[in-house]
Order: sequence, then C-alpha cells, then structure tokens
Amino acid sequence: MRVLSIRLVTIIAVIWAGLGWASISHAQEATPPPAGFEIAPGVTAVALAFVPGQEAPSLYQLTFAPGTIYAFEPSPELSLAYVVAGSVTITLDAPVTVTRVTEPGTAGEVVEAGTSFAFGVGDYTVLPVMVDGEVRNDGSEPATLMVSAIVPPASTELATPGATPAG
Repeated sequence: MRVLSIRLVTIIAVIWAGLGWASISHAQEATPPPAGFEIAPGVTAVALAFVPGQEAPSLYQLTFAPGTIYAFEPSPELSLAYVVAGSVTITLDAPVTVTRVTEPGTAGEVVEAGTSFAFGVGDYTVLPVMVDGEVRNDGSEPATLMVSAIVPPASTELATPGATPAG
C-alpha cells in the first residue's frame, strides 16, 4: 500500500509539472526592441530619444541596407553622426572634420565639400546646419549609424567654416 501511495504522489507531481501547475515562478518576457520605421527605401530609423512634436534634440539609430543610396536635404540641426556597425560612403556640400577610431589622439581629417569619404566603425563627425549630401552603403552588410541632432538657439550665430568675419 505504501509503494502505491508513493507512486501515486510521484505520478501526480509529474502531471502537475508537465501542466505547469507546480511551477512557482515564470520567466519574465523580454522587452521588445524599439520599433523602427522606414525613412527612405533601404533606410530604417529607430527613435531612441526625442520629444514628440519637436525634431531636436533627438537621438536616432539609422540602418542602411546594402546597396542603399540616401540623399538628404538641408535642415537646421547640428548633428553628431557615429558609425556603430558596417561602413558607408558620405558626400556633403560642406567641409567637415572626420575623427577616426584608427587614428587616436589626432585632431581629425578635414574633408572638403563635395568630396566622398569612407565612414567606418568608430568614426564620427559633426554635420553642420543646413548641409545636404548623400550616404551610400556600397558594402554587402547593413551599416548602422547613431545620429544625434540639436537645434542651436536662435540667438547663437554659427560661423560657416572658412567664412570671413564681417568687419
């Protein structure tokens, strides 16, 4: 009789465990990643930090699919762009200084307006206000950039690189 009751308790425990009744805790579901949206064919954006109704300040993760060419238009934001993964080729209508992770301790490389330049993992630059240009992913892997934008206060005058001060 005792053997029968031990077997019965064991069978009931196995059934409870199989049905999940004996479980004391359950795994917490993972937080889903932020949903992205397409800003152009082959270019997706994930808004990481922004104020609804305002364009800046903001922080976006942009992913460029292989073969993508994305032309952007001038905007009033001052933007910091940093490459997280992959590489892209950028052409701008204004000069910029590119700081490269492969050249630590240097002031950066000045790239003249209209010149295409490679932009790889760890590289960053500040895009001036009202600049337009093109980003291309000529590689076979997606490229991801973090872009943070800030609209300078209206009372602040921004010097155009290479401009002569009024006198």
